[in-house]
Amino acid sequence: MRVKRRYLKFKIESDRRLTRRDIIDAIHSAGTSLFGDYGMSLINLQFIEFDESTGHGVVRCARERVDDVRAVLATINNIRGAPSATRVVRVSGTLKGVKR
Repeated sequence: MRVKRRYLKFKIESDRRLTRRDIIDAIHSAGTSLFGDYGMSLINLQFIEFDESTGHGVVRCARERVDDVRAVLATINNIRGAPSATRVVRVSGTLKGVKR
């Protein structure tokens, strides 16, 4: 049986210019502290892309775990010592749909 996935587009607002690696580390750290290693493996969270100039990024997860990913993104409030806020802009079943 095929695993159904969802794509989430998010925006990070921060005073500091953030890199792709900063975002990946922050998402992984927040997810592990919230759900642990086993919970993160169930979420199957994968980082797709991040645009450093606009602060928009895309992650992919299991369809049943969209609310868990929203919780992980909501708990990110500090990246490399700079206060930051993360909000989900759009959720879609395809990468093309989330990029609109």
